[in-house]
Amino acid sequence: MPQAEEALGLIKGRKPGSSYEWHVAQALDFLGWDYQYQVPLMGGQTRRGGIVLDFLVDTPRQTPISVKGEWWHRDKERDKQDEIEIEDILHAPVLVMGTPEAWSYEAAVSFLFGKIGRG
Repeated sequence: MPQAEEALGLIKGRKPGSSYEWHVAQALDFLGWDYQYQVPLMGGQTRRGGIVLDFLVDTPRQTPISVKGEWWHRDKERDKQDEIEIEDILHAPVLVMGTPEAWSYEAAVSFLFGKIGRG
């Protein structure tokens, strides 16, 4: 069972950027998927125009997941451009998880089970 929100742990050795990311990581662990967290693309935060992908899940074709809480993702136009660039780089559609899909552990499990099933 996931930890209480006030006791967020680490995701792959890193502090989660949000409780939404924590819920997604816990759901991926529960469903048995291996994944990378905070994956730099095109230089990540070290290069102008770089992108940091929230999760890259080791499904048969790899599934990029972008977690979009309202606070950090107010620039919808920039977010959409990032999604297009991620899809071009990874040759896979980005699975976007916003508030309805990631507001709780249970919501994240339900959404991810429906989209990628069990690992």
